[in-house]
Amino acid sequence: MTWDEELESLFDLPMFEDVRLPAPKITADDRLEQSFMEIVAFYEVHNREPQLTASINEKLLARTLKSIRENPHKKKALIELDRFDLLKDM
Repeated sequence: MTWDEELESLFDLPMFEDVRLPAPKITADDRLEQSFMEIVAFYEVHNREPQLTASINEKLLARTLKSIRENPHKKKALIELDRFDLLKDM
């Protein structure tokens, strides 16, 4: 058994059963991607973009989409996830 394997085997002991790796930090890019994927999911369900005149949740999605469209850096970061041409120039 190598030194690394022996160290890893220590975590199999009962006293370490509750030890967990810390959750990864969520970055601004992760949040941006998650927000856009919520918009994509809305489009998949409703077959339309979220509107500013609808429920509060739909308004939030519409505002997020508007913000992304107005920011070239955000558009560039998300273009590969845009299956429905939501980021096209309006």
